[in-house]
Amino acid sequence: MTQEISFGFYIKSAISFKYISNFSIICAILSYYMNGFDIFFIFAPLVIVNFLVINIMQIVNFDDLMEGLLGGILPDKVEREKHLAKFILFSELWHIIPVIWIMYVLQSDGGNLVKIFHPNYMGIFFKSSIISLIYYYFQCKQQIYGDVNYLAYLVLYSFLLLAICIYLYS
Repeated sequence: MTQEISFGFYIKSAISFKYISNFSIICAILSYYMNGFDIFFIFAPLVIVNFLVINIMQIVNFDDLMEGLLGGILPDKVEREKHLAKFILFSELWHIIPVIWIMYVLQSDGGNLVKIFHPNYMGIFFKSSIISLIYYYFQCKQQIYGDVNYLAYLVLYSFLLLAICIYLYS
């Protein structure tokens, strides 16, 4: 008997602050439209790095990731694999659309937003790192993404975050 995952499950997963990608996407959108550009500049690189890291996790540790995210609802691996295409599609769309929006916002009008505010890429990197370290601590304790190597992903995350901050703000 196959168990269906409702569309409501995907919506609840998308607005849950349990995951750093959801938190950074929602905070980036809210801060931009509320003219909190200092906060937007902190969360914009996090959104891009989360997209990259989630894609790397889907390539390297896909079974562990699926078990960590869907294991409570679908404990059987065969059942999880039946929802594979829908899960990947929703996950990719949820992560790529904000990245496209952020790149559009930062590059529109010839990049005037960055030229006007002149964010310091090292300051943004350190502020973004604090947020990611707090999430890293809780994600390791709760094994949110399953049985993956959290330390390796923290090193990768930090390197990508620095590279994205340099690319966006220097």
